[in-house]
Amino acid sequence: MRKNFSSPKKAFIAASLAAVSVLPIVASTGHTVSAASTKISVVAPASYDRWAGVGGQWTRNFRINGPLTQVVTVGVNVGSVKSHDSVSFSERFTNGLTLSYGFSSWQKMKSIAFSGQIGYINRALASMTLNTVGSGKVDMTVYVTKAEQNMSFQPSNGHFYEYVASRGIKWTDAKAAAEATTFRGVKGYLATVTDERENSFVAQSIPGASNVWLGGTDSAKEGVWKWATGPEKGRTFMTMTCATKTGDDACNGANVLKTPGSSSVQYSDFATMDVKSKTYARWAFQEPNNWGSAGEHYVATNWQGTFGEWNDLADNTAQINGYVVEYSGKFGRPAPQVYSAKTTINKVPVRYAPINVRASKSGSAGVVAWNRHEAIGRNLVSVTVKALPSNRVVCQVKPYVQRCMDVKLSKSDKRYLVSFAYASRPTATSLSRVFTSFVKIPK
Repeated sequence: MRKNFSSPKKAFIAASLAAVSVLPIVASTGHTVSAASTKISVVAPASYDRWAGVGGQWTRNFRINGPLTQVVTVGVNVGSVKSHDSVSFSERFTNGLTLSYGFSSWQKMKSIAFSGQIGYINRALASMTLNTVGSGKVDMTVYVTKAEQNMSFQPSNGHFYEYVASRGIKWTDAKAAAEATTFRGVKGYLATVTDERENSFVAQSIPGASNVWLGGTDSAKEGVWKWATGPEKGRTFMTMTCATKTGDDACNGANVLKTPGSSSVQYSDFATMDVKSKTYARWAFQEPNNWGSAGEHYVATNWQGTFGEWNDLADNTAQINGYVVEYSGKFGRPAPQVYSAKTTINKVPVRYAPINVRASKSGSAGVVAWNRHEAIGRNLVSVTVKALPSNRVVCQVKPYVQRCMDVKLSKSDKRYLVSFAYASRPTATSLSRVFTSFVKIPK
């Protein structure tokens, strides 16, 4: 365990600042890096510990390898859909970077994507802090890829998404068109939305994508909704328990639809979840309703301004504006030329007071010593040692000091009171907590 937690981090930020200080800021929006550009990669730190339920903790450094002036897109993803851990970035170190469409904040983000020169990105990654919720383990993944025009990069799975505008296009035609497209050598497919993060991304982070087709259908068997495209082709994501005929009166009573990864509960005449397969759906209120004599058998999202909620529609619905194409690697892995690295962070119970507070004698003097915890050492403001019962202040030292000499050792004093004063965050001036330890004065 390092004794000085903040120094390596400060040194890395300083080195990153020096590396990019001579670089011009180039607007990254819409910038495309040619295929001939030098190969890029990302390096992750080894697994490490951080406190559970504590915000603003330094992360160990991810680093992008490549020419410092090359423009790339980076995605950072923390934990699973069900976790609530997040990352924040010091906005002092985000100059020269552009948040991807749909991302509006650098603070407390479970997923985030941004573009810029590698030198500036490494500076931002060095400033990244972790906000933990609950105990256990959390994975942190950083993706990096060459910046692309007209593509939206999803940081939670490493996939690309493309909105294709085509007013009134049929679902069957959109499916065929999506599967005829290629990107970086792989075929596209109508997007399949399999969790809350991906649904939020499609709802918020793809410019222009309203009233658009997804790849879901129950055309093969009424009430059995499957993905008909991509790596999830043939996977059932919802089975209706009531309707077997068409028409909006086919089912009576409201079933409950729980959205996996979310605390929300939606009510629908037709919606239940396929609990065994733990699949995901996000139907709007009272959908899917298979409305009309011909029925409705295809999934659209972001319908009529209700972004993130689904509707079942007929193949030839005139109000459709287009469709979303998804590109991923084989079997759903990150798309080609998307490089990633992951580390696991162990969230351990908080123990603010430094460990192993002890007292000894050195000649005629007393010696009080302690060891700091790495994860919160940077929040330590000062340490005060008093001799009791006289209440004599032996010393008050800076946070990096880990011992105190009592050169006026008194026989009347029986023990030392050691007080550790912490701030709420590294730059705070007001104290948030004071923890104390008592140790017997050696005779």
